[in-house]
Amino acid sequence: MGRVLAVAGMTASLAAAGTAAGTAAGASGTTSAKPNAPVLRTLPGYTVVNSPMSMVPDGEAKTVTCPGNTVVVGGGPTLAHGGFLLRSAPTLDGRSWQVTATNPAVSSVGVAAMAACALPPPGYHVAPGPVGRNVAGSARQQATCTRSGTVPLAVGGSTSCPSRIGLSALYIDQANGLYRANAATNQSPAATNTVQAIAICSAPPPSTRSSPAPSTFKPTGGDGKYSATASVVCVL
Repeated sequence: MGRVLAVAGMTASLAAAGTAAGTAAGASGTTSAKPNAPVLRTLPGYTVVNSPMSMVPDGEAKTVTCPGNTVVVGGGPTLAHGGFLLRSAPTLDGRSWQVTATNPAVSSVGVAAMAACALPPPGYHVAPGPVGRNVAGSARQQATCTRSGTVPLAVGGSTSCPSRIGLSALYIDQANGLYRANAATNQSPAATNTVQAIAICSAPPPSTRSSPAPSTFKPTGGDGKYSATASVVCVL
């Protein structure tokens, strides 16, 4: 049984996409993200930056950048109905959050992006995981923090997939004492795709602990879509 780290940041109203620990989603629809972890809001310099919803060409990134000397500690998308999430992740320098989506029915998609920002916590870094290829929908790509004594604050992900395939689960768990950022798509069989999880890491913030609550990963119905859920406990 995995353990879930009690620090992460965003929630998604189910449909197209989720971000950060304890969040999940299906494949398409209207979705939005907002900070849900009180621990993040205690970080020095904490602020939230939002981009307005607008129509962008398929595959074009919507980017929001943290102000001043702050960095992203979480983030997430808002997608219009019919959108499939291709990327919801920090930039490698930790300064911005990017969202990319597609709508196979038309040539553009409604996208907004949100970034939760704070002054860099101790040990802060962005840790991309390996790029998985031809990943089945029931499988997960993972990323782990690369500096000693750090854990994932939040998780982003990126995928390139055939039509009507997108990210469906982004969450954090623990196995054998190691905290992992996880990403998965909504397709059941392996197909031509790439999937990558990206962890935002730092030393554990004060007043956090891990929870032994289980995480699950299962089909949502007969349509081959997958979702993941994870219980998260934040202690102030």
